[in-house]
Amino acid sequence: MKSRNTSILTPEQRLELIQIPEDISDRLLARYHTFSEQDLNVIHGRRRDYNKLGFAVQLCMLRFPGRIVTNSSDIPQRVLSHIAAQLALPVSALDGYGKRDNTLYEHMDEIRAIYGFRNYGWREILLLTRRLLPIAMQNHRPLPLVMKALDAMREEKIIAPGITETERLISLVLALADARIEIRLTSKLDYIQRARLDGLLLPEATLKGKTTFSWLAQPAQTPSAKSLKKLVQRVKLIKEINLPAIDARLHRDRVVDLSRRCGKYKSQALLKLPKNRRHALLVSHLSEVSQDLIDQTLDMFDRLMTELMTKGKNRQKEYFKINARKFNSHLRILASATKALLQAKSEGLDPYTTVFEKVDETTLAATVTGAEGIVRPEDLDYIDMIEGKYRHMRAALLEMFDTLNFQSALKKQPAIEALNHVSALAQANKRVTVVEQKVSGATVTAPLAHVTAAWMPHVVSENKVNPNFFEACAYQKLKGTMRSGDSHVPGSRRYRDFESYLISKEPWDNLVNSDAVGLSIKSDAATYLKSSKEKLIELMGSLHLNLKDLVDISIDADGTWHLSPLDSEVPAEVKNIQRRIYSLFPRVSIPDLLVQVNSTIGFLQHFTHIGTGDPVPEDRQMVLLAAITASALNHGLTKMADSCPFTYKQLAGARDLYLREETLSRAQADIDNFVLRSPISKSWGDGTTSSSDGMRIKVAVWRQDFLPLATV
Repeated sequence: MKSRNTSILTPEQRLELIQIPEDISDRLLARYHTFSEQDLNVIHGRRRDYNKLGFAVQLCMLRFPGRIVTNSSDIPQRVLSHIAAQLALPVSALDGYGKRDNTLYEHMDEIRAIYGFRNYGWREILLLTRRLLPIAMQNHRPLPLVMKALDAMREEKIIAPGITETERLISLVLALADARIEIRLTSKLDYIQRARLDGLLLPEATLKGKTTFSWLAQPAQTPSAKSLKKLVQRVKLIKEINLPAIDARLHRDRVVDLSRRCGKYKSQALLKLPKNRRHALLVSHLSEVSQDLIDQTLDMFDRLMTELMTKGKNRQKEYFKINARKFNSHLRILASATKALLQAKSEGLDPYTTVFEKVDETTLAATVTGAEGIVRPEDLDYIDMIEGKYRHMRAALLEMFDTLNFQSALKKQPAIEALNHVSALAQANKRVTVVEQKVSGATVTAPLAHVTAAWMPHVVSENKVNPNFFEACAYQKLKGTMRSGDSHVPGSRRYRDFESYLISKEPWDNLVNSDAVGLSIKSDAATYLKSSKEKLIELMGSLHLNLKDLVDISIDADGTWHLSPLDSEVPAEVKNIQRRIYSLFPRVSIPDLLVQVNSTIGFLQHFTHIGTGDPVPEDRQMVLLAAITASALNHGLTKMADSCPFTYKQLAGARDLYLREETLSRAQADIDNFVLRSPISKSWGDGTTSSSDGMRIKVAVWRQDFLPLATV
């Protein structure tokens, strides 16, 4: 939301918009460059052939692309031939057009008077602004807005100005849209909330001089109770600001764009921005960061619970390894005693005498006692092995549950009910130790619906309850319900209520009643399932009849399907040639390659400073290239700092200040256009397809169709 440069398009984009394509489609020729009988009557009202053809060309150019053309060389020959053929004139007749200076202006006056075309003025600017502003409120990218503006001019018969004037219009529209978005994001903030937002940008002694804003941006650490607690503290901090909900009229793409733009600023730079702009950026940023932090918290919770059970299993394995000698010793003694007992039975001997001759009574009694002390449960249950580890996690897990508002998609959710009970007791400094206990003079019963058969022996013994196993079982159950979608957390992006993805009931009923659903299926679930079942039975019957004729497919008796492996479509000779071709190319390091590409193309000129708009200085270009390489190779800035002469701080600074969607897309356009113009490119097609193994670069703003600057 900084001041915009009116030069918002690349030279290639401008050329694409103002020129008529050489391969213009028949559809466009028929729509814009084909004359009606009335048009022909008007055109033939000129006396000389070159004036007839010139008048006709100007009329067609105003219809598409919508501007005045003073140089016929800018018009493709195919278009001129199409126009001239309708007038039964040669294209060469146009050579004499415009020799008299006033002819063009007189023809333009006639075209405006007869066909209703009008010049671009302040009324037209107002009209276009009103039409484009709603689009700009949803989309901040200039190119689609410029294209929409040109379409609107053609529709309203407005003679398009120069492309730079159109860019100036779009810059104005985007600035107006930004101002409106600022108002919608900040209008409900009170002075306390604004003060708290500004407080995020001030150094904190508790954070060793860092700002809370930078603390919130720190990445999640390795899963641990300590890391989980830090994430929860960040979620709580944002909740304590108590920001109003984002205006539902704001398009999410706009909010995400502002959030990512805010994330690129340093705290000091944000403090220098106008108040409303600063607060709008922070509101959008905190909205997105809050969702990210909640998702990170829930992901870490899932991993911690998985690790808890895995460590229980591993501890049991370690237990067996440590006690292997004892197990072997006890087993040998017990096997010997059992063998003697079986001998006594088969030979009719006294069992006690026979057994004690092999193993004395004292040794046998000690062996039984020792075996009972180390033997594991019959089903090798390892749940009892997790208690010590859970104790270290308990405080962080309870704080997470109290901070996040876990809700159920079902009528009852035993895990949430159990943890609500735990939380209520914790407020009274108590834990679940018995099935029924008194809290503040009232008797409460511990809910046990979440406890499965495997957990029950560890949780309940007579009337006593083991609090650690009671809670661990509830958290393990909660993890499962989060994965299945039976539980959700408001404010999360990936763990939100499934119903939030759907159209709400009232609008849906209105669509159904007005027959405007636009789907080929019935809205009734029973009807849809019935028809799907019938279709499935039909397809299965067809498969059964044709199964014997299917090539390269076989089915075992147990129903397992097998597909024969496909033969390689690349002959061995071709692979040999590929290896020879690759051996001809020199091995070049990526930094050297990027330096060479920049010296040839100069793509680094597009990487401008996020605040000042200045190009990257020459002394910082190598740092920026290293940051680009780290992102492109998915190497990470930390590892890149270990393998290059630049520090992590230098790399992160270059990335945050210069790597953005608009800078990357412009640099990529320069590289793409250079490649397309290269003679060798014509050997690989027309440039509309690509065979590449690319890696996404994580930048401030990105789209799934975004092509990264550096690929490997």
